[in-house]
Amino acid sequence: MRLFAIVSDIKKDGQADNKRSIVIDYLDQQYSQEVVQKYINFFDEQVKYFHQLNSDPLISDPVDKNKNAQSRIIELCSQINEELEHRQKVIVLVYLLDFIRSGERLTNEEVSLVRTAASFLKISDEEYRDVRSFIFEEFETILNKDWLLVIQPHNVPPASGIKQLAIDKLEGYIMVLHIPSADSYIFRYFGNMKMVLNGHRINRGRSYIWSVGSVIRNPKFGSIYFSWIRSKFIQAITDVKFVFTAEDIEFNYFNSRNGVKRFNFTEESGRLVGIIGGSGSGKSTLLNVLNGNLKPRRGSIKINGWDIHKNKEIVKGIIGYVPQDDLLIKELTVYENLFYNAKLCFDSYTDEQIGEVVEDALIDFDLLEARDLNVGDSFTTILSGGQRKRLNIALELIREPWILFIDEPTSGLSSADSEKVITLLKRQTIKGKLIIT
Repeated sequence: MRLFAIVSDIKKDGQADNKRSIVIDYLDQQYSQEVVQKYINFFDEQVKYFHQLNSDPLISDPVDKNKNAQSRIIELCSQINEELEHRQKVIVLVYLLDFIRSGERLTNEEVSLVRTAASFLKISDEEYRDVRSFIFEEFETILNKDWLLVIQPHNVPPASGIKQLAIDKLEGYIMVLHIPSADSYIFRYFGNMKMVLNGHRINRGRSYIWSVGSVIRNPKFGSIYFSWIRSKFIQAITDVKFVFTAEDIEFNYFNSRNGVKRFNFTEESGRLVGIIGGSGSGKSTLLNVLNGNLKPRRGSIKINGWDIHKNKEIVKGIIGYVPQDDLLIKELTVYENLFYNAKLCFDSYTDEQIGEVVEDALIDFDLLEARDLNVGDSFTTILSGGQRKRLNIALELIREPWILFIDEPTSGLSSADSEKVITLLKRQTIKGKLIIT
């Protein structure tokens, strides 16, 4: 709030409604209405404070006023660096740039202050330059064209080098900028349709953060999902791409009509797919047919055109499977379970190399604090249900399969642990994996 207040205090009091609304939008997407009101009141106080400070007759020179503001921004950025992650700092930069762009006029002093903030928030020159060009609608000056995606109807061809997502019945277009280092997505809408992002109205030409799970909606064209956007970028950066196809598969148990009726399915790298159904409806059976544990009576299952049953050697190692039951050795610690599993997977690795693989897995799966805890069984363990499940997934993912099947990953877990597990799986799709659960 102090950063917004300082930037808004160049040659004006910063109280214009369009400026203030950006601060409210920034808060709205993160906090309840009660908290938003608290912080917007604090913002108003800070604007008055900095405005009065810069009205001090002892600081009459505009250069001195600018230096005063610069030093305060540097001080604030030092505090922010201690508390925020890189992705959050990028979000702050986006809103600061949107904040100064929305004013009645853009001054060199405002741009200079935001540039200072970006520098001391340790945002690279490359990222700052392209984010600034995006927010100031200077799309042609963006150097990293592969960071751009345009959402528009089928009949409108995209500009050269820019990714496209075609949405019929969309009026106007939506520009999206991906910032790889923060894995963040900014979008701006240019058109006259009324649409909402997670229930919040989208204003024409404003900049918004498109985060995991977010959906843009409008009654005319329906929904545009975050996963669609991310998949466009994943497909572009993933060196190895897999298309998983089930063609007219059928399966039934002997002497029973129960099983899987005729079924077709096609998916590709970078997706998280959920199989949903009531108890006993055949979810686990379908999962075991798709992953190759059960052979279909009819039809075929292929990866990039290779039948998984007829070409087992070719597709070996591509598929991973995590069943409902634990795969853990109860006498060993979390670290030891991962270490000995890795030794079985990578016979050519030294112990030092295996140690590095395990350390990476502990970080990726949020198991650092539990590394030296004995796994035990489900009755004697001091691990949480979420930690046990993440360790089971880590054991399978440590050998880097490209297609992973997981049976009921959140069964029996608390809501917090369930969210952690699903976030973990979403993180794997960023690496180009196909996850089916």
